[in-house]
Amino acid sequence: MSKVENWIKRIPQKHQANLDGLGRFKISLNGCENKTQIKRAKEYLNLYYEKHIVPNFLNLDRFESQKILKISLQEYLFQLRNRDIPSFKEMSTNVSNIVTKVTLIDVLDKEIETRAKEYNINLEQKAKAGINVEIKNDTTLGGYKTIKNHLIKFNLDKDYKDWTIEDMEDFKYYLLDNGSKIGGVIAYFKYLKAIFNKLIKANKITFNPVQVPKKLNLENEEKQIFKYSEIENILKEDNESSLMFKTLLLSGMRLDELSSIKKKDISNDSFNFYDSKDYFKKVVPVHETLIEDINSILENIEDEDYLFFREYKNNHRVQNVRNSRLMLLISKHSKLTVHKTRTTFVSYLNYFSNGFGDKDIKSLTHKNSGIDDSFYVKKRNLNNLKSIVNSINLQKLVELED
Repeated sequence: MSKVENWIKRIPQKHQANLDGLGRFKISLNGCENKTQIKRAKEYLNLYYEKHIVPNFLNLDRFESQKILKISLQEYLFQLRNRDIPSFKEMSTNVSNIVTKVTLIDVLDKEIETRAKEYNINLEQKAKAGINVEIKNDTTLGGYKTIKNHLIKFNLDKDYKDWTIEDMEDFKYYLLDNGSKIGGVIAYFKYLKAIFNKLIKANKITFNPVQVPKKLNLENEEKQIFKYSEIENILKEDNESSLMFKTLLLSGMRLDELSSIKKKDISNDSFNFYDSKDYFKKVVPVHETLIEDINSILENIEDEDYLFFREYKNNHRVQNVRNSRLMLLISKHSKLTVHKTRTTFVSYLNYFSNGFGDKDIKSLTHKNSGIDDSFYVKKRNLNNLKSIVNSINLQKLVELED
């Protein structure tokens, strides 16, 4: 068939709430071989919709309903192609005998759709609160999509309710055998565990088969910070990437936080931004050794311009800055990632903390609540914070390397 044919059924408004707001069903009829089959398929689906879907609106969700319709159509077309056209009664019996599996991929599809809607609403709310959402990217949504792609290749044809601990173990080793690192696998399994917990809460299942693997906590992994010799070699490059790297080291900011900084976000020699995890306001002083370089940049840009790498925009900005700029530089001199700049900053301040208030240090190194951060940073100790940040002497990192 050259022309695209679809069966479309609009859902009455009164039933849409029970189908997660679904406004219509749309099923492709491209499997039909001629106009007669298309006509009969439409008649069959209309009849099946009225007899089986409508009476179950209160019990089915949109995905289950669409799956039943598609299975019905596939079975019906199979009979048509074999010239054995069944009666509706016979067809109903056949379809009822088909086990309607809802796979873990189906569950993820629903989670992806729901997450995308919720995330967009969340972004709108953050934008109204004055948060820069231009470069925001939903890592959870990205994680769901990656898991789905892996599950498609893993190809376990099971209803999600039938997954066992052993199945999850097999999936774990499949991921590891196909190039996933243990940190990534842990993240995927945390997502899956949360999804299964939601299903338990919705009374769809009673058991969660997901056991999040644990990373072996080796002593040498606990000390993964940049060595001073590595920092020296990176800073010798003397370019925009090395300046951003140094700024990360001396501020403890996450990459997405520093990537969001515009000229308008810098005042009183301090960065003003929202914590990228919990979205409370933060103020982090610019280290005294950076002020001249930062001011030199500010003199030549507009208020809405980003401080670093202004050529990268939209929600791919952080990824581009990380992969196309910083990691190209860092990988020449170290095996560590960009995030280890924050680990280095936190490790330094925790080790050389004498003379500074514990809560002042935590306001720079930890995820304090919005109330705590507002009190300690804005109302009391910006000067104290400047003293803490300016106390950082990267050469002293050699004391942490023993």
